[in-house]
Amino acid sequence: MNICRKIDLDDADKSVIDNLKHCTEMLFVYCLVWSFGANTDEIGKLKFNNIIRELVFQVNLELERQNNI
Repeated sequence: MNICRKIDLDDADKSVIDNLKHCTEMLFVYCLVWSFGANTDEIGKLKFNNIIRELVFQVNLELERQNNI
């Protein structure tokens, strides 16, 4: 399901739609990290961090580069 189809964006310009898409993607990553990453030990967190980073960059999401997700 595409969230843009559920919101009336007939009068919105492309930058508004792109911004909504980007925010939705980042919200998904945030929820994923807090849902699964918080339930691991230190070794698991490092492994989880590496896996999520690899997946995020494979789909070309813009993510601030920090030491850990």
